[in-house]
Amino acid sequence: SDAPVTESVFSLWIDHRARPRDAQYAYAVVPGTNAQRLSEWAAHPPVRIITNTTAQQAVINDQTGVAEIVFYQPGSIALSPGSTVKVDHPCLVLLTKHGNSTRIAVASPGGEVSIVHLTLTASKSKQSVTFKLPGGDLAGKSQTMDVSVRW
Repeated sequence: SDAPVTESVFSLWIDHRARPRDAQYAYAVVPGTNAQRLSEWAAHPPVRIITNTTAQQAVINDQTGVAEIVFYQPGSIALSPGSTVKVDHPCLVLLTKHGNSTRIAVASPGGEVSIVHLTLTASKSKQSVTFKLPGGDLAGKSQTMDVSVRW
């Protein structure tokens, strides 16, 4: 149903045990499925983990052409051979292949960052863009831009 759920539905957690060190885990939320479809999904997941570190977390969904990246600090990440994303501040980045271009959304969820310079490099092209992120009541809201580079 499209109706909003306004009651407790479930709780989910991962037991990390006492004082884990250098531990990692990854999980996917796959809504609207059943046991058979989930088993098929798990056998051939469309989502690839690019990195899962304390500096960055990134996944790509090969079926939808969407990459999601968390930069906990400035840096760059290789999406594929010859394709990279670089930012100068901690932020969230969402990349979507959109025709012959890429739609980029950038956000600073806590509103700490007001400007992010992002460079998207693909095998034959490179484009740098500046995102001016809102503050005040709109702090944390993402800003979206289409660029001519397709990763």
